Amino acid sequence: MVFYIVIHTVFTAWSSYFTIYSILRIIKHWNDGKERVRTSGGRLIVKIAATVACAVIQLIHIVDFFPKDYSQSDLISRTIYFSISGLSWVFSAILVYFDYSRRLKSQWRGQRLYWIIELINNIILISFNLYSGIYTFTGSELYQFDIIQIFAYCLSILICLLLTFYSIFLPNDFTMITPDVYLRLKKSSMLFDDTGNESTDERISIKASISGYKIKQVSASSIVHYKITVTINALKYTISRSLFDFEELDKTLREKFPKNLYPNLNFPNFHVEYFRKLSPDERGVELNKYLVGVVCQDFMTPDLLNFLQIEGDYRDILMLQHSQMAEERYNIHETPKRATSSTFSYYTQAITTGEIEKSNHPQVYQWMIRISFPSYRNDEYTGETDYYLHTEIESLGFEKLKAFKFKDFCDFHKNLKKSISPATPVKFPSMNYTKSLKKNDKEAIEYRKTQLEYYFSQILNDPSYLTKESLEFIGCDADVNQVLNLTYTPTYKLCHEVTWENDISDDSSTFIVYSMGISKLTRNSVFEVEWKISKRFREFDGLHEKLQMRHSSPLLKNYLLHYGKIPKDTNIPALPSLPSKFWTPLSTLAEIEERKKNLEVYMKELLSNPAVICSYAFREFIGDKD
Repeated sequence: MVFYIVIHTVFTAWSSYFTIYSILRIIKHWNDGKERVRTSGGRLIVKIAATVACAVIQLIHIVDFFPKDYSQSDLISRTIYFSISGLSWVFSAILVYFDYSRRLKSQWRGQRLYWIIELINNIILISFNLYSGIYTFTGSELYQFDIIQIFAYCLSILICLLLTFYSIFLPNDFTMITPDVYLRLKKSSMLFDDTGNESTDERISIKASISGYKIKQVSASSIVHYKITVTINALKYTISRSLFDFEELDKTLREKFPKNLYPNLNFPNFHVEYFRKLSPDERGVELNKYLVGVVCQDFMTPDLLNFLQIEGDYRDILMLQHSQMAEERYNIHETPKRATSSTFSYYTQAITTGEIEKSNHPQVYQWMIRISFPSYRNDEYTGETDYYLHTEIESLGFEKLKAFKFKDFCDFHKNLKKSISPATPVKFPSMNYTKSLKKNDKEAIEYRKTQLEYYFSQILNDPSYLTKESLEFIGCDADVNQVLNLTYTPTYKLCHEVTWENDISDDSSTFIVYSMGISKLTRNSVFEVEWKISKRFREFDGLHEKLQMRHSSPLLKNYLLHYGKIPKDTNIPALPSLPSKFWTPLSTLAEIEERKKNLEVYMKELLSNPAVICSYAFREFIGDKD
């Protein structure tokens, strides 16, 4: 049994090394990457679950060793090994999350090699035990113990196989940004105007102002929380901060920018004792002046960004611009050394919006019937809102302005679902998305108007949804075919192969963008029009979902038959299959290239499908405004 003791000693030394490595790594990188926003953690959850399971399995090996006839030395070596091994697996689980939260690359000398060697360890141990006849399978108690031990080893091997795969092929739980993105960010000017005016589309404009306050009673004291409205380009949200929060921010900034090192830096006045003597209104005015002075390029540090709750790519760009400005303006050449988790090397989520999600439809495409909600009226007695719907069919000389209550729109949607069954209509604006409507909140009503306009633009400009009842609802007595005759079905094709790139969008998320060229033969077939579109995979997924919702509409089949798009007694052409989703972010070139090729095939099939190219969703997707 000397070999039994030797292999346990060797494996114990390896587990001890990894435990020490994990502790040192956590200490070294404790302050790294904490400013980053967390990404999708699908693979992260699997890794943590796997490592925790392995830790539990190690305990199973030692929890019931008494039925075996181990010598004292064997028993000691066995217990020490599985105890230290279990502890190392616990640290492995901790390190998985720590690397993820700090955006640290998994190292071969640590986590990645540890999983591979643990796979080898388990294979060697179970092989040795089977070969040396430790498992006798005699006696009910011994038989049960042997089965538990073998099952534990087999389960460990399976889990380690999974972790080994991750170690070799998918070591990181985030998507890397290509170096050209970082260089492009460094070259672009995406911060503030020196004039203080609204910035261009390629810049980031930040404004923060106090718009109100609330007094909260805590124990025997009252605390004033000021409502701060933060505007970043088109994004607008609110945060709540107390005088104590302002005090901590000012204290931190002054420690970071001492007067002797930054003599030309103009700090806004902040006298906390003076502020405490003021009334909440007067204090709010003074704090607002402080905000105006501090929300600028000079102070754009993680402390201010945390105070304003700025996250995602906006945060990255602001920090980058601040560091560049500091180097140029203050001639700072010696900067504190930072560990390997570079701020601009990893994937981040989008910035969260404020209380009311703004419309994502800046352009509403309308081909047959033009829709708008120009105004509304509130009833002072009932509190209900009348929405004025303006519809126009220019070619037919039709124009109508008609008032509806929201209940009328709800009834219309219910009847439409019956008319197009088994198809499903597009998403209807929610009735309960905010309580502000009951208080006649202008912002909430404007938001609902925008959503209703987008809803009716889709319903009244898609052959799958346009019904006689829909036309009667808007006060039009024209026949459905009269309206459908106003549009034509163009011929589309891909004029360039699909390409992909990593890009940063204005909604503050980093992702893979697939670009392609679309060409369309004009109505009189004289020439082709070409343009380029760039889409994320989730936009393809959203399009596919909308196409599936409308595909089984009887109205669509009648339209295709009436205009000779499909032969009689045939069904609607089936939709192509969308390339399969990955439940974790794409992290290898091969995965991205495979998806790109599949998306190209998918788009070619869509462009040749008559049931698709007449749809509102598809024409909106490819950006065909004509």
